[in-house]
Amino acid sequence: MAKERFYRYIKGGAVEGMQNVCRGCRNSADPIKDANLWTEHNLYFARYTWTWKGGAAFLDPTDRGSNKTNGAWLRLYLITEQQFFDIVRQENGGGTETFDLSSIRSKGKSVIGKGWYNLVLYLGEKEGHPIFSFTDASRENSPTAPSSAYLKVLIAGLKQMGISQKDISQYLHDRTIADISKDFLDDLVANTSDGLHVLDYGKEINPQATQQILQEIHQQEVILLSKQNQLNQLQEEIQFLEQDIAEKKSRLHGHPTSSPSKSKKKNKT
Repeated sequence: MAKERFYRYIKGGAVEGMQNVCRGCRNSADPIKDANLWTEHNLYFARYTWTWKGGAAFLDPTDRGSNKTNGAWLRLYLITEQQFFDIVRQENGGGTETFDLSSIRSKGKSVIGKGWYNLVLYLGEKEGHPIFSFTDASRENSPTAPSSAYLKVLIAGLKQMGISQKDISQYLHDRTIADISKDFLDDLVANTSDGLHVLDYGKEINPQATQQILQEIHQQEVILLSKQNQLNQLQEEIQFLEQDIAEKKSRLHGHPTSSPSKSKKKNKT
């Protein structure tokens, strides 16, 4: 992922081609450093994101490729634990939950919710720091072609990592669906710079519209939390009723009731 795009997670805003605006992190400090990493988990494109109008990128949590046609290049950013939590929330519909990175570090991965990127992966260490990423726990099997705008973000990031245009084109061709030709990728790579244009809040993003969207998101998150609490309460009530009904049925089965007689016969004199 290109630096300019990742920084939108940290500072908020959008880069050219995005249809939505990132909220940013509570701590907007720049990452301390960045680095490159090759992982044996394969890169694939699936689902459909309205932010980019095409397929989104995911890491296959089960597939561990043995060569350069199966793995994925990653851009590492050294950030705080709180910033990582905030970024995961931005890709999973908001919320306020946290998760135990120490536990994930020992287990290797953990499901943390129901969003698209609800599986946190531990990918090892670099210079004494743990490496975490996140992907789709369901491993969506229906491939979806990414949009040109989305591919440009990846191309810019790969160029920033020092990878040649030829290798970038082949790398993406090996991982996108057949609808995207090698010639198209060659041309897109050649005409994409190694930097992305960050949209200006005051000129290219309507500040009033942006503020309204952020307010709506906050209101919806409050409503969602309230509904989740109500649902939890209803589930507890349902469980109590089910247990109560089961106990009463058990008592009836063990001690059947006798139907009362309609009338008593008179003794003959």
